[in-house]
Order: sequence, then structure tokens, then C-alpha cells
Amino acid sequence: MAEDQDLEIAIGHVVEMVSSGLVKRKGEGIELERRIRNFWNKIKKGMPEEVGTNLEAEPEDEAARAAFKIELERLMKSQNVKMSIVALLYNSGIRF
Repeated sequence: MAEDQDLEIAIGHVVEMVSSGLVKRKGEGIELERRIRNFWNKIKKGMPEEVGTNLEAEPEDEAARAAFKIELERLMKSQNVKMSIVALLYNSGIRF
């Protein structure tokens, strides 16, 4: 049960980090931080194209964020994705 809650929190952090980075990129032309950009480029290959396209086009849209969250939850079944998320959060200073 606690592990499920930790995963939910981790996914929430990742959705927020990627979305806020995409908002800055779209609005201010600021490129994503390298670690977020690398994670985003890697993770979007494993999800339906429209999810990534919609989030990049409208990163503030709650429906796009929700779709990204659902896909992250689905992809979390892969150990490689779990490790990518853990590494991203750890390198961003977020500890559990």
C-alpha cells in the first residue's frame, strides 16, 4: 500500500516537472533542463504519439497532463522506466 502511494507521488512529481518545463519552453523559449529533456525524449517513445504531441502542444492542459500520467503509470510496469523515474527524481533533489 505504501509503495503504491510512493509511486503515485513520484508520478505526480514527474508530471509536474515535465509539464512545467514544457510550459517554459513553449511560453518563454527556454529549453528543457538536460536531465528532463533526456527523460522526456526517452519516455515519450514508449507512449502513444498523441499523448506526447498533446502535452508538448498544450502543457498546461489538465487533460494532456492526465493522459501523460496514465501513460506513465502504464509504463511503470517496466523496470527500466521505474529506474529512469527514480534517477530523474534523485538527480532533481527529490528523495523519498
